[in-house]
Amino acid sequence: MRVSKERRPIDCVRGLFLSTYRTQQLRIQHEDWVALNIPRRWKKPKKIFVNSLSDLFHESVSDTFIFEVWKVMRATPHHHYQILTKRPERMGELLRSGIKDVLPNVWLGTSIENEAVAGRAGHLRNIPSSI
Repeated sequence: MRVSKERRPIDCVRGLFLSTYRTQQLRIQHEDWVALNIPRRWKKPKKIFVNSLSDLFHESVSDTFIFEVWKVMRATPHHHYQILTKRPERMGELLRSGIKDVLPNVWLGTSIENEAVAGRAGHLRNIPSSI
């Protein structure tokens, strides 16, 4: 695998801020505070899938970390960020109460893998978003 100047795999555009480790059946979300500065160094616009194989709005991810991710996305409007979550309720709560700004370079979405979780779409419709 080729490695970029940041010593991360070339495909680091996927899952940039969070890592998920699997131990037995337990999935652990790891907040990558060092990675928060990487998009600031990229001058060429990129499409960044924030949480490949992870979930930014997982209950183990701190509000503080989510707010820092939002600051990075706000400070780098030349990049487009895609956030996909299975927890649109938490995403909506944080966007309405703590973040409050709608960023035109952030795409928000939710996973709907079957009818049992189709209600997530309703939560997503109530979230302020430009895309």
